[in-house]
Amino acid sequence: MTLAEKKLKDQMDKLNAKIKHSNSLLNKLKNKKQTSKVKNSIKIQQKNIQNYKKQIATLKVNMQKAKIDELRSNTLENMRKNPMFSNDKATLVPQNPNTNQSYVILFMKTANADTSPQVNTKAVEKGMNLSTTTQQGANTISFEAIIGGGDVDTMSEVKREIGKLRYWSNNGVPLIFHSNNYNSESVQISAFTNSYEFTDAGTGINSANVSITLTEAQFFETNIKTKKGTTKYVGHKGNKKGTKNSNASNKHRYVIAKSGVTYLSVARSKHVSLAHVRKLNKYADRSIPIGAKIYY
Repeated sequence: MTLAEKKLKDQMDKLNAKIKHSNSLLNKLKNKKQTSKVKNSIKIQQKNIQNYKKQIATLKVNMQKAKIDELRSNTLENMRKNPMFSNDKATLVPQNPNTNQSYVILFMKTANADTSPQVNTKAVEKGMNLSTTTQQGANTISFEAIIGGGDVDTMSEVKREIGKLRYWSNNGVPLIFHSNNYNSESVQISAFTNSYEFTDAGTGINSANVSITLTEAQFFETNIKTKKGTTKYVGHKGNKKGTKNSNASNKHRYVIAKSGVTYLSVARSKHVSLAHVRKLNKYADRSIPIGAKIYY
């Protein structure tokens, strides 16, 4: 536990002690004759408990951020200490690593970047003209690289690195990519293939050839404007009895699809389930047109 985490934990312990004390006072007050003074004291203690719980929730978020920052720092330190690491190698690291070994070092063979505009021939929503829905496509970086190949590399170590890439690809993990020619602070693996070369097959090395396409993932803001402090968010409420749940229902909020937007990115940014987003929308996961309304 880092010093920052310890300080946050100490603050949480103190707040929990205050909650315990307030609950004790609350129980005593409830057993007294309910005069106006006693009732007022009860309200004060209840309000104190609510405030303490809010502070604890904030501290928990800060503690999680501190853990992620520590993991990211340790991951980068371990990567730099790796014998395979050098300035001429490329690296892939998750934006939020979950272990100290959450990185992959790549020896680049070929690489190219591509940007293709996405032009729609028809408006995808009523009232939208074509210029509104014609936008620049997501940037992609495609490359072929080698993993392993060192004198001390075992095939189990090579397969472990391949396993990381496959997991990141299948789960849409946001990554940071650095190389001599291309760099991006937010990409996802959109295509991935690999093949192995074994020592006992006559090559003299344990390595894997990989072909990877990275797509830049762009973050976006909702188009819904809300007034601060006017209402309290209590989660998504379904349609009232007797109404029909349609994709175009104005009872659901939505975002306008931009380059790189997926149902998964919408679900994560809006804190709803992926299944919920899919249910509300008619497009296939990989066929979301630019400019479409993505309901959540």
